[in-house]
Amino acid sequence: MNRHPGPGEAELRNAATAVEAARKGVAHAIGAVRARLPMGRTVSEREEAGTSRAPDGEGDAKLLLLASLPKGKRLLSKAGGQLRPWELCGMVRACFLRLPFVVANVVGGWEAEAADGELVSRLCDWVAGASWPGADGSMGGTGSKTGLFLCTEWVRALSTEADAAVLAELFAHVHGRRAVAALLTRGEAEAARPVSGSGGDSQGTEGGAPGSRSAGPQYVPCPPPSQADVEAWRAVTEAMNAAIAGEM
Repeated sequence: MNRHPGPGEAELRNAATAVEAARKGVAHAIGAVRARLPMGRTVSEREEAGTSRAPDGEGDAKLLLLASLPKGKRLLSKAGGQLRPWELCGMVRACFLRLPFVVANVVGGWEAEAADGELVSRLCDWVAGASWPGADGSMGGTGSKTGLFLCTEWVRALSTEADAAVLAELFAHVHGRRAVAALLTRGEAEAARPVSGSGGDSQGTEGGAPGSRSAGPQYVPCPPPSQADVEAWRAVTEAMNAAIAGEM
């Protein structure tokens, strides 16, 4: 049986050189984007805001690595279905903190584009139905969070971690628009619900926000927003819109 000769030393050396050059190119591209994004708030600031931990230090480096390459994006897409509700909320917030890495790869080609679209589709699904139950697993009790509170924190993460120029670029990117539109759609649906204490809609809406997708995980209903939730939502979305308008 005839066998094809294996690669010679020169071919292996050339391949190794090409891989190293590609690695440096990826690192350079990540660094260029990352330089435009401030790091997350301090732990004390996040705890004071009542949000899940943002990626920082080693965790941030791992997220950036995963979100920057096709294989990592596919792993993130699959991981969401294995997380507990509050862990999924943390995943969503992390994705909006680093949205430029989520919506685009540092490498090109059809595989990278497919991975971009897959992760953004999963992110849109997570946004549509994510909830934060209380310690006993119920909604509306001690420790639970309203859907509008979550959406407000995600918008705040997006708009404070990226400057106005980056936000404008995200809105001009097809996947960036999809992700932000999913967030704003969920937030507006939550804000349109009767506020807590006004009667009606006291049990939340099955599957997350009104109109959220029925496919995928069966999300726990979120409690209706408070008036403070609605006011905070309006404040962060208006501030983001004003910042973007200034770049147009």
